Amino acid sequence: MLAGEVKLPRRYLKNAFKVTYVRFAIFFIGSALCVGIVIPYNETTLLDIMAGKSGGAGTAAASPYVIAMRNLGITGLPHLTNALLCTSIFSAGNAYTYYGSRSLYSLALEGHAPKFLRKCTKAGVPMYCLMVTSLFPFLGFLNVSSGSAKVLTWFTNIITAAQIIDYSKNNLLYICSLLTLHQLSSALLTSSFTVRARHKDLIVVPCLTSHDSSHGAHGLR
Repeated sequence: MLAGEVKLPRRYLKNAFKVTYVRFAIFFIGSALCVGIVIPYNETTLLDIMAGKSGGAGTAAASPYVIAMRNLGITGLPHLTNALLCTSIFSAGNAYTYYGSRSLYSLALEGHAPKFLRKCTKAGVPMYCLMVTSLFPFLGFLNVSSGSAKVLTWFTNIITAAQIIDYSKNNLLYICSLLTLHQLSSALLTSSFTVRARHKDLIVVPCLTSHDSSHGAHGLR
């Protein structure tokens, strides 16, 4: 999806994806390693929250990062972590809103969605698609009561199952494309060897033009 928006995708996306692996290694693997070092396996606060003996389950208080900062005695750092977490959530929501609006706009262009969704602003923003996509976050208010929270859980399970099916399909297509490229490269390699074997006894004779034949024809004879 981003490749369709970037001016030079072959140049910029290649460099962006190279940095992705470094980010995964530093932020995910490195942070998990650091948390495992600063928090022992028998941390009472974390065990009490997981066992339900104390409150804070499902909140930032159960985060091992916050527990580690409290153990270090730094008072303002847990609040800073929560603020950074809110910015990360906002960034993720912004990205998903962009993906949803662009996907809905593509469906409208292909005729799989109503035609009024094709309308864009002068800057190229599909405003109606953005409005429709912005309505779905309000489903989060279903989690206010226990009865409507079940409906939100159903939606979450459906979306999760759809993502698993999507990733499985992408992996299958990737394997099929690799097999196809391997067969194509083998076929091209075999055909090139066949052409070389057939033409190994041929002698290439230069073709003279009229100007060259008038000056050098006698010498070639």
